[in-house]
Amino acid sequence: MKHCILAKFADRAVLTDSFLDELKQLFSSCDEIPGVRGARLIRNCIDRDNRYDLLIMIDLDREALPAWDASPVHAAWKTRYGSLLQSKAIFDTEEL
Repeated sequence: MKHCILAKFADRAVLTDSFLDELKQLFSSCDEIPGVRGARLIRNCIDRDNRYDLLIMIDLDREALPAWDASPVHAAWKTRYGSLLQSKAIFDTEEL
């Protein structure tokens, strides 16, 4: 399954290459969670107010979703970066 997080940052200027590298570093350890195979971070290529800025796509077993939710990576994402978000959307699919 793919667990997708669409993130829109309150200040788009925060999404620098170094900030994206920092996020990639954080999510690089998510494959240490049983049932999670990794994450891919994809920046939006269109800069418009009505677009989300970043897609975080986590590859995991459906049964691993509770482990992901309880993981240190997820907690760090919410604690460190949650206040920088204007909005987010979560979407889970088995079709990708």
